[in-house]
Amino acid sequence: MAPEKPDGITLGLERITRFLEQVLPTDPRAQLRVVHVAGTNGKGSVCALVSTALIAAGYRVGTFNSPHFLEPNDAVRLQGVPIPKDEYQRLRQWIEELDTQALAEHGRLSQFEQTTALALWWFAQSSVDIAVVEVGLGGQRDATNVFGAADGQRGVGRSLVQCICPVDEDHLGLIGNNVEEIAREKAGIMRPGSWIVIANQDRSEAFHKIRQVAHRVSPGRIINVRRQPTYDIHVPNFAIAEVPARLRAPLAL
Repeated sequence: MAPEKPDGITLGLERITRFLEQVLPTDPRAQLRVVHVAGTNGKGSVCALVSTALIAAGYRVGTFNSPHFLEPNDAVRLQGVPIPKDEYQRLRQWIEELDTQALAEHGRLSQFEQTTALALWWFAQSSVDIAVVEVGLGGQRDATNVFGAADGQRGVGRSLVQCICPVDEDHLGLIGNNVEEIAREKAGIMRPGSWIVIANQDRSEAFHKIRQVAHRVSPGRIINVRRQPTYDIHVPNFAIAEVPARLRAPLAL
């Protein structure tokens, strides 16, 4: 008998990673470039703004939000439009059947892991240029934290940008026992060689922990969005005029 499927969000990457690598016909991550968004407050708004800017710049954009807004299918969007309900239900049933047949040693996928797998598969099949992905819970052990480094050499898929929204005391005891521990968990989505955007943080202990991790992981590619923004950036001879026109709109934001 297959192990019971956990409800909601279950932390840990063993189940989702195995499913993407070994159960799906192909690993969708290999085709995806990602903007990854974590934090306590404002994640959904940031995902909406980034997606809108990228669409306006001419990109084909997939967006994955957690939780959904009104209906389960509206968590997964292409060019701002939710996946059709019948397509969502078909893929959901297919993924659940694959998961049941796999009999994974780490147990069945949680509902959130199933939705994550569905979103990534649909984005890859839809040939998106960029996927904007919102963390479900925490960061380091969240099911969305399955992408490799920006250079494509470490891991599968490419996480190009990580945004850390304001961090506060959420899910105490589950992802950390204080703000500093929670901030460290959320900073776990950072990848070497990527751009890291740190939102204005009201909690100084959160800001210092996030910035400390950012400087260790991707020094020289950090943007601190504070009341007076600062840029810990070193890009020799960089000028926005050298950037292709379709990329300039997001940079200007």
